[in-house]
Amino acid sequence: MTATEHSGRSRRVGPYITVGTVVVVLAAACLTLFGLGAFDRAVAVYDPTAWLFSKAKGELGRVNGNTARVDTRVKVKGTAGHRVEVTQTDRNLIVRDLDTGVVSSLDLATLQIAASLNTPPGQGIRIAMHGNSAYLLDEVHGQIRQVDPLTLKPIGSVVNFSPGMRGGDFDTDGKLWLALPSEGTVVSVTPAAETGKSPAVESQTVAEPSHDLNLSVLDKGVAVLDQTADQLVTVLGSQITKTPLSDADQGLLPPRTSGTDVPVTMPDRRQVDAVSHPSVSQYKVPGNGNSLSPAVAWAGWYYVADDAAGAVYVLNQSGTMVDQIQFPRGSGQLELQVRDDYLYINSVDGTTARVVNKAHKVSTVNKYPNDVPGGDPPPPPPVQPPPQKPQAGPPGAPRSVVASAGNATVHLTWGSAPSNGSAIQKYVVNGDGREFTAGAGQRALDITGLTNGKTYTFSVYAVNAKGEGPKRDSNPVVPTSEVPDPPASVTAHEQKDGTVSVSWAAGNGLGHKVANYQLTANGPDGPAQTWQVNGSKTSFTVPAGTLTYGTQYAFSVVTVNDIGAGSKASPLSGSVVPYTLPSTPTGVTAKSSTTAAGAVNVSWSASESNGRAITGYVVSYNGTTKTVDGSATSATLTGLTGGKAVSITVAATNAAGTSPKSKAVSAAAIGKPTITLGSPSVSYNTITIPFSVNAGGGTAKCTATATSSGLPDGKASGSCTSFKLTGVAPGGKYTVKVTVTNEVGSAVASNTATPTKVTGTVTCIKQPGDSYCNGGIGIYNHPAQVESNTIPPNAMNGKTYPAYCQTPGGTNTQEPGGGTTLHAGVYNNNKTSSVWIKISTSAVYIPYVWLNFGVSLDTLPSC
Repeated sequence: MTATEHSGRSRRVGPYITVGTVVVVLAAACLTLFGLGAFDRAVAVYDPTAWLFSKAKGELGRVNGNTARVDTRVKVKGTAGHRVEVTQTDRNLIVRDLDTGVVSSLDLATLQIAASLNTPPGQGIRIAMHGNSAYLLDEVHGQIRQVDPLTLKPIGSVVNFSPGMRGGDFDTDGKLWLALPSEGTVVSVTPAAETGKSPAVESQTVAEPSHDLNLSVLDKGVAVLDQTADQLVTVLGSQITKTPLSDADQGLLPPRTSGTDVPVTMPDRRQVDAVSHPSVSQYKVPGNGNSLSPAVAWAGWYYVADDAAGAVYVLNQSGTMVDQIQFPRGSGQLELQVRDDYLYINSVDGTTARVVNKAHKVSTVNKYPNDVPGGDPPPPPPVQPPPQKPQAGPPGAPRSVVASAGNATVHLTWGSAPSNGSAIQKYVVNGDGREFTAGAGQRALDITGLTNGKTYTFSVYAVNAKGEGPKRDSNPVVPTSEVPDPPASVTAHEQKDGTVSVSWAAGNGLGHKVANYQLTANGPDGPAQTWQVNGSKTSFTVPAGTLTYGTQYAFSVVTVNDIGAGSKASPLSGSVVPYTLPSTPTGVTAKSSTTAAGAVNVSWSASESNGRAITGYVVSYNGTTKTVDGSATSATLTGLTGGKAVSITVAATNAAGTSPKSKAVSAAAIGKPTITLGSPSVSYNTITIPFSVNAGGGTAKCTATATSSGLPDGKASGSCTSFKLTGVAPGGKYTVKVTVTNEVGSAVASNTATPTKVTGTVTCIKQPGDSYCNGGIGIYNHPAQVESNTIPPNAMNGKTYPAYCQTPGGTNTQEPGGGTTLHAGVYNNNKTSSVWIKISTSAVYIPYVWLNFGVSLDTLPSC
């Protein structure tokens, strides 16, 4: 796979490792597994597919180009939130975690890790593959090592080139292309057909020595952008073609180019120069800013990603924008790669990708489907807004311009100049009445043709799109033939505090006193900075923060004698990767949990790892701590007291230790509510119950019920202090229950209450000669006067009964013509009513016409 990187030098975020280290650690390669384990079926590795990495999930998704769907998801343990590069062919897949240095090969038949090895973290090494050939490329030391792509075991010996090599890729003929800026050459490496044989190496000159070179591997051959000379050089077999370009010192090339035309992207001008020698077509890219990534040629068109805008602009062969592939703003890095018959566009930090076919049809890919092996992911993380860019201006002065004299030569080195918001385009060196131009990535220059015994001083200044920066002068030097010897060896060790300790063997002044040593840190882009150390010392501590954390460096030393003559550079030290404490977590927020009692949810933005992977986050609260995994950006604190605020801080941990704590935030957990009932008060048909509630820090809601078997329920009205229940039956024994709920739970309290009793007395005024009142008044098991349902013994005149509730009577079979209205006739003052009174909690009724009681009939609720 070739992924397009989004940096000022068009360098992929790729695997970096010291080859010398690999010789040791490859022997210790160990078998580990992904979290999913092996699948029962083999994977069809020759389908048009691409494996895309998702930073937020720490997983690989296999995208089928034909269907534009992810058909398999595989977790890569410990990589969530990390920088990871995926290198793949139809047969092999290798991933490298830049934050931890772990390199792993995946067996595509089983989706298991076949081998893993630990390497130094950070940039400086790359992996290149073609078929069954794989190489580890050490750019700092200029070394390559062939390995087995499945087992990662070394094959053959280390092949050495000059330090500061620019790693490349394979073309379709199986040639690995590399650029050697210090020599102005490119080399092709053809792996040996037999194990144990040496690879075939061919070299071709494409530029002057020490020019700033950037390369893109073609289908057959290579294109090299000479940023110092503003020209594109193509190497096709023995044919070398040079095409002049205008102000290409900031030009970007994709690591891999498909087709015959080579796109050179100029981010500052938002322009793509399409080179088809000898013609150059210039296309403008819409939008603003200089965050363009190298244009990728696909099916005759050009696809240009703009991470800041979350967009990929599509230009046709006429330079017209024919499409704009949009991602949510703030989606982060967009990676473009051409595989088989498709262009894949991956939003590394986002939830989607895109697949583009040869007809330029764009299909959206959901990277997190649940209906595939490895599915059921958590919800996607919130998208962080892009950081605001500072106001751009001219660059600052280069750091530490140091000159050392040789025999009629001067070796000049300088540290990078602050870009001040606009990328460095070039460096200009003045001295000896001459002017020299160096590429933006160049940090050293050998100046020849000088006169021994003459004093020289050189100045260096940087140039960006906003203008020229201030000059910085070198120390005066006098070329001489009496040059000392360099130190025989240099060692370097990174420290937890961000410093790097460097020591070396004493140099030989060859008859002169050693005045000083010039110590140079060499990074992936060449010399990064030079320090001058007193000749009496053979060690130096590079201050913390001087070098970029997480980037690989090797050190060289030049001996300078008391007449100002400098030796050649010493052999490079082993590689180190500076690191220090992670940055303090930002964006810390805390909220009460609404799903669990006594819990608070805390979240934060991921810290900068500063050279070593973050191993955990420490959340401190209430005098205790909770540690979560380094890939997490949230935690839930439990066991807290509801309604009581706690102060919370978060700190990040890596191999250097624990960062300073974040600014404290506070939040109160919600506890389960509690309730205390007071004594109820009653009337004939109401119950009023007071109570008090502790909402546990949440929002309380209250309900109440009054129930009694066989009698009407009460109807509640009120709030979380008191409820009045109406419609209850006088004299009924009720259970009163009050329930309080909040966001995380509920509580119930109950009591009993009996409304004021109502009784009725049977009144039958006996008429002369009539015996009806002596025994003819009955009680019944339903509200209808049917003799067969009379409950013996018949009620007697003057007997008293409780009255619970009332109901309309049923058909009266005793009255002529039937009906529901009963007539007491002359026996109870001609009382007439259809109402029946329930006199028991079970089904026992008596007609109201025979009852007299001292309250209004409306006092009784309906049965």
